[in-house]
Amino acid sequence: MRNHDRHHAATCIMTPKRNRGRQSRQPKPRRCGLARLRSAFFARAGEGATRYSVSFERVLKHLWAARRGNSRLFVRMVAHVDDLVLTIGCVDGDGRAWSDLAELYERSLARRGRHCPDDLESTVQARRFIASLRRDSLAGHSALAAYAGTRPLRSWMADLFMTTRQRSRRAAFVLDPADSCCGTPLRFRPSSGTG
Repeated sequence: MRNHDRHHAATCIMTPKRNRGRQSRQPKPRRCGLARLRSAFFARAGEGATRYSVSFERVLKHLWAARRGNSRLFVRMVAHVDDLVLTIGCVDGDGRAWSDLAELYERSLARRGRHCPDDLESTVQARRFIASLRRDSLAGHSALAAYAGTRPLRSWMADLFMTTRQRSRRAAFVLDPADSCCGTPLRFRPSSGTG
């Protein structure tokens, strides 16, 4: 068995075990997900991979770690390799990756949070969100480590941004026990010290 055949047999499951010796029943060989991912990596994300020093093996390592949190993740589902490389660069702490992430997605996050009284506040919230992502990444527990490239990074980050904002809003309200006497309904008041 040639080296290429061993590699192909190790990465792709082409036929069930019961049919492995029978040449007439084997389906035509097809490109496996790993080969497709490799060609997409070099075709679409080669420039970013060079810029952020991300190798194909590092992409596989990231996907393997992301699969621990999502057992339904398969290599064939990865469609946005360029976004995945940018994310891996950010997780690894590359300053250029963080700069590119902020440049590419800050405006769309600010537009997503436009229900603020003014545009300046939504821009500040988007910048705070990106800064908190970077702070968490430097601390070793980044939310970006869960990104697997199955959907665009723009929509994934927008959903994470909105979820984070909703959680911070819920935490900003506390019960006022003075309002709960004599059967009157409880009212919420904003807590002090939230920013």
